[in-house]
Amino acid sequence: MKVYAPPAEFPAPDFSAHINKDGFDSKGYDAAIEKHTADLREWLKTEGFTGKDSGKIAAFPVADGRAQYMLAEGPGQRSFLIHLAYYDAWNYQFIERLTKKDILQSIRRDEAWAKMVAESKKGD
Repeated sequence: MKVYAPPAEFPAPDFSAHINKDGFDSKGYDAAIEKHTADLREWLKTEGFTGKDSGKIAAFPVADGRAQYMLAEGPGQRSFLIHLAYYDAWNYQFIERLTKKDILQSIRRDEAWAKMVAESKKGD
């Protein structure tokens, strides 16, 4: 799939802006990431990317982190990925070779994992 950077009006949160004299403000950076992803999802809707999986995130393990991409799913075959340059801004080396089916499998796998973890916490 094609991969693009976020639109210029939605730059990824600046990691270094969350470093202060006390160290790294991970909660502040995570909040900035949440706002960024919400803003991108809204932008996708206004641009006509309203498919049922549009705005969902596919993540792939890379080194000590994850490469993250947001799916932009429009009518017909009009779909692409937006690279989410969070934390170390990893890129998955094979991302452009993956098909939409591969991306959707990754999204479904992560959703299933999150559901399983949430259900296991109910018993605690």
